[in-house]
Amino acid sequence: MFNRRKPRALAGLTAAFALVVTACGGDDGGSETPGAGDGATGGSYSTNMSEPDALGPHSLCYSSECGKVLSVLYAGLVDMDSDGELIYRIAESVESEDQVTWTIKLKEDWTFHNGDPVNADAYIRAWNWAAYAPNAADTNGFFSVIEGYDAMNPTEPGVKPTATELSGLKKVDDHTFTVTLNAPFSQFDRSLLYTNAFGAQTQWCLDNTDACNEKPIGTGPYKMVSWEHDQSVVVERWADYPGENAGKADQITFSIYADTGTAFRDWQAGNLDVLNEPKPENVEQARQLAGDRAVEEVESSFYYIGIPQYLDTWTPKQVHALALAINREAIVENLLAGLAEPAASVVPPSIPGGGGDKCEFCTYDPERAKQLMAEAGGLPTKTITLWVNSGAGNEEWVKAIGNGWRETFGLDYTMETPQFSDYLDTMQAHELTGPFRAGWSMDYPSMVNFLKPLYFSGFPSNHTTYSNEQFEQLVEEGNAADGEDAAIEKYTEAERLLLETMPVIPVYFGKAFYVYSDNVESVPYSALHEVPEYESVVVSG
Repeated sequence: MFNRRKPRALAGLTAAFALVVTACGGDDGGSETPGAGDGATGGSYSTNMSEPDALGPHSLCYSSECGKVLSVLYAGLVDMDSDGELIYRIAESVESEDQVTWTIKLKEDWTFHNGDPVNADAYIRAWNWAAYAPNAADTNGFFSVIEGYDAMNPTEPGVKPTATELSGLKKVDDHTFTVTLNAPFSQFDRSLLYTNAFGAQTQWCLDNTDACNEKPIGTGPYKMVSWEHDQSVVVERWADYPGENAGKADQITFSIYADTGTAFRDWQAGNLDVLNEPKPENVEQARQLAGDRAVEEVESSFYYIGIPQYLDTWTPKQVHALALAINREAIVENLLAGLAEPAASVVPPSIPGGGGDKCEFCTYDPERAKQLMAEAGGLPTKTITLWVNSGAGNEEWVKAIGNGWRETFGLDYTMETPQFSDYLDTMQAHELTGPFRAGWSMDYPSMVNFLKPLYFSGFPSNHTTYSNEQFEQLVEEGNAADGEDAAIEKYTEAERLLLETMPVIPVYFGKAFYVYSDNVESVPYSALHEVPEYESVVVSG
């Protein structure tokens, strides 16, 4: 997912796909027995976010900001508990004998917030809508593993889809459907953790997409009240929620800020209850003011500098030289308040098979950088434009990279700093005019989730437009591998090839940090979003 994510319990879980990822929070925050009204404690609280790019249909959301709201509006088919075990929310079971055909059985007591049934039709129509190319769903690529996807997504210019439904989706009965994949994929059940792609949808929402965007109809512990653009998103607790992770507070206000520095000042003044991810320059003061109301966690986020391949400016060897001229340790220590670790791979160490020193060009060595640049024929240009979203504290570390390149190579730079939603639009339109800052967090705990969405041809989140058939083949071999160790071996081969061709320059892996006011007394951590577990926040009595 674009930007951020990860938990306390993670250190001992990485050996077995055990990242605690919950579509709507783990069981440890909910009640023992499902049922209407369980878990409520009352009251209301506020937290910060940026303006979301889309809220409905949910398959249009593929960024961290809209994901914050959707995490409480929608429940997932599956979830994972605090021990890293796969558990079921709306699904009764997800099974396959061959990793190609999967049978999904649904529980029968779930409805949407408007009373419509959450049944097989609700999933089939949602997945078909998202997989149909003309709908331009940002999560469209998740359905590429299902039979019939190619007919709905022709790659030749000017060619229209020849189908509107995935041939691999079949309804068995009202609460059972099968999914036939185009190749074995051992991670498919775990990929269902990403509810923004694999959630259910009302027919009304798909027929009225503009209205659905303003007031989506979900299945989660909270239902939509209002979205006042650039002001706030308000949700209220759904009393009839049948899941075990029912909402605690009666109402949550997601206050929208263009600059998290303003959010920090509002938190200081008592006008914001939960401050998520303050700017690095505000972290130490927030730590001191919050005391034991500060939360710091390891997470699975990966931050990088992307090199647009569509500009055809930099060769891989020139990019290797750029990577060697970045002082990651200084950036982490001096500009990120220690809430990060330098990256020498593109998959975080919290993910099984991730981390390690896989990138020989990711240590600071300006002399070798100069040598490599000379061997590559020198700089292709004397001036570049660096792109970074404004208001979230990223400008300073991107500027530090630019300064390092200027000092090492004499490469001058300017900066473009649009707000987050505009920045995301520019990336997705492939209109960036130079290297850019981006981040990624897991949608589900597998190396493939850090390899396929960012670097496969045609994926909306492939903002560099990188294309490499050998890389894609290695990833697909990992998907079809028999057993986790064999899969990781292939994924690692693909990762090493990626770091040789280098469409992105790894910079750092992040850590989650948030603080809260005395208006709330319990703010647990969500491993899925690597932000507060909003539905489990308890307001002070």
